[in-house]
Amino acid sequence: MAWLWIGGLTVVFGTALAVFNWRASEARQTIGGIAGSYAVSAVFALLVCIFALGVMAVFQM
Repeated sequence: MAWLWIGGLTVVFGTALAVFNWRASEARQTIGGIAGSYAVSAVFALLVCIFALGVMAVFQM
């Protein structure tokens, strides 16, 4: 059950990040702007993964 929640959250956050990256790169076509948005989303995705692992650990207790 925990894996279902983590999978769903990963899909939702991944889709949101993809849309955000597309919008950000469309708004400012500079290399720095695109790289910056991907760096921000990578850090955010890492935080989401840490959160998901924490949730999984709680569910398995």
